[in-house]
Amino acid sequence: THFTLHLPNEQPVETRLSIWGDHNVMNALTAAWLAYSAGATAVAIGEALPTFSLPKKRQELRGVVSDIPVVNDFAHHPTAITETIRATRERYPGRRVLALFEVESNTSRRRIFQDDFGAALGSEDRVWFCQPHEKADDLPDAERLDLRELVEALNTSGTAAEIIADIDQLANSVAAEARPSEDVILAMSGRDFHGVHGKLLSSLDVHHG
Repeated sequence: THFTLHLPNEQPVETRLSIWGDHNVMNALTAAWLAYSAGATAVAIGEALPTFSLPKKRQELRGVVSDIPVVNDFAHHPTAITETIRATRERYPGRRVLALFEVESNTSRRRIFQDDFGAALGSEDRVWFCQPHEKADDLPDAERLDLRELVEALNTSGTAAEIIADIDQLANSVAAEARPSEDVILAMSGRDFHGVHGKLLSSLDVHHG
């Protein structure tokens, strides 16, 4: 991501990040302002930003099989999902985004985001869910995200979605539908998603390798 850094009393500086998306540029601008406030020059900041290493679970490319990338991301709430999808489309322009989402965080498990998840995930081309993660927190049923209702809403709005509880079956289903050189697979969870990324790469090799 290339952008121009403007700081008070400094000449504009062209710089870049090794990650994609407007949300990451905003994070970088916050860091740039803090560094500037601590005495760093715009030139020094502009030279430092490209050296920022992509952290794990943030647009982390786990592998590519037959030109089908498998990307891992931490996105677990509607705003993060929206921005991550937008960044993925910037990174892989013209490709379908096949999304896998695990309902597992304290945020994602709550019904308050029922409609927001529908809007965020509705920007995907295809969506799969696994079984929601259960926690011993006594979250009342009335306050829980209704995953079946979410899937129904997505399908009604025109985004094909389904729940496949078994991770091996989920990975196989996604791999079978993925199109070489046309798709990118984006798996989002705050956890390891039951190892689905490795299973996806193995299944892709079976179907397309």
